[in-house]
Amino acid sequence: PHKYYIGFRYVHPLTEEAIEEMEKDGIERAIAFTQYPQYSCSTTGSSLNAIYRYYNNKGEKPKMKWSIIDRWPTHPLLIQCFTDHIQKELNLFPPDKRKDVVILFSAHSLPMSVVNRGDPYPQEVGATVQRVMEKLNYSNPYRLVWQSK
Repeated sequence: PHKYYIGFRYVHPLTEEAIEEMEKDGIERAIAFTQYPQYSCSTTGSSLNAIYRYYNNKGEKPKMKWSIIDRWPTHPLLIQCFTDHIQKELNLFPPDKRKDVVILFSAHSLPMSVVNRGDPYPQEVGATVQRVMEKLNYSNPYRLVWQSK
């Protein structure tokens, strides 16, 4: 019974285009569901601000009632998905070597100025890693590493 609309920040269909289509379709209730499992002001926050800016620039209030799902770092299905993929890859190693494989969790880094302002992203990524490793019964050594430019 639900219809979805896709809106991106930098490529088409843009967030603004999705909102315009929703308004045209007469949507009464909407859920902004970001596809970032962990919240950061520079990803999720920026995306949600695009909705605010759309209405602010038009000088109008939304015609629809908005709800938000802005993070889901420990959702059981996310954790199961990661666990299943890791287990599948671990099974490719010979059984006698499998427990020695180091699992690397790689996440996008943030500028320290953002982290120092209290952005929850590092802690939420850590929570995801912890839940995955719990599900794997801490079967392997692991590291959380951060990507940067």
